[in-house]
Amino acid sequence: MNCSNCRSVMVVDDFFDCTATDGLMWMRGWKCVNCGHAVNPLMEANRRLHEMTVVELPQEEQEYKGEEVRS
Repeated sequence: MNCSNCRSVMVVDDFFDCTATDGLMWMRGWKCVNCGHAVNPLMEANRRLHEMTVVELPQEEQEYKGEEVRS
C-alpha cells in the first residue's frame, strides 16, 4: 500500500484511543514510514461519509419590481 500524501510505503500499525468513553479502544490501520500519515477503517468511513454529505443552501430569488431584465 502506498501513502496518498507522499506515495511512500505504508506499514500496518496499531492505534490506541485512551480517551474513548468505553475505556481503551484499539484499532489496526496503516501508517506511512515517510510522512506519518495514518489511515484506519474508522477514519476512512468518516471520510467517505463526509464526502457524500452535500449541503445545499437555499438560493434567494431576486425580485425585480417593474424593471426589465436584459441579458
